[in-house]
Amino acid sequence: MEIARFSAPPGKYVLQLSEGSTVPGVEQTLIRLLNVKMVDYDKYFIQIRESRPVLSVLIGILLLAFSGLCIIGGLVAGILSDQIFKQ
Repeated sequence: MEIARFSAPPGKYVLQLSEGSTVPGVEQTLIRLLNVKMVDYDKYFIQIRESRPVLSVLIGILLLAFSGLCIIGGLVAGILSDQIFKQ
């Protein structure tokens, strides 16, 4: 589950996950109304990952779509090769 997304320059940081600090007001109201038991933070951990730039993800999606079209085109050309090269 992604709690937050942020950008920061390289360096050393101290991250703390405080109880209820990331829960929006509407969700806090629902938690109080439904009497939900609180999360045991000892069972979870924080993981920080470097994300890829959006441009490289979009280029990757376009290249995957193009390669799929090439595969389909090759299959169709192979099936219809008798009719295409018939003289």
